[in-house]
Amino acid sequence: MWIIGISILIFARYYDPQDGRFITQDTYRGEQDDPSTWNLYTYCANDPINRLDPSGHFGITYWNQKDCPYGKAADYTKFFVNKNNPNIPLTKKLSAITSAGLSSVVAKFLPYVGLGMWIATSIKSLVDKSNGSSKYLSYKAKIYFHKKSNGGWIGGRYIEMYKTTWFTKINYGGKHHVKSTYRIGVV
Repeated sequence: MWIIGISILIFARYYDPQDGRFITQDTYRGEQDDPSTWNLYTYCANDPINRLDPSGHFGITYWNQKDCPYGKAADYTKFFVNKNNPNIPLTKKLSAITSAGLSSVVAKFLPYVGLGMWIATSIKSLVDKSNGSSKYLSYKAKIYFHKKSNGGWIGGRYIEMYKTTWFTKINYGGKHHVKSTYRIGVV
């Protein structure tokens, strides 16, 4: 995300926080048989809870799985991004806040309620996913793409491999355990 004047560049489009809307159209022109994709100023066809937009051009429906969906795990070598949490107990306290409550806080900084709810829901989703491992108090995750992928796209699907190291103490201390999962998406 880059701030340019009063507009914010979010992936491939500009968002105006004063007006609370995208000010440039999505380059993805939508599907003829899906009216929810016709408005080129919306995010993920107005379904940010069930869709993801990794490229900034169109939303995809995604799910997680443990087994490698394409090739071998060793083929996921293109580094994409880090996602770390040094203090899961603090994050768990934050998880008690509802998405709507978190959205109202975020909305003070980004007045567009839809984007505030999207950010709040994304934060809640990350928090809720971390709650599944109660014996671990921090984690470091690296996200990789398949070495032959084009920005995560391979074989007609969007695939990310999350390689997460879970730690038994806050700030990445104590014993650790490494686990890999995959996020798969389709248009």
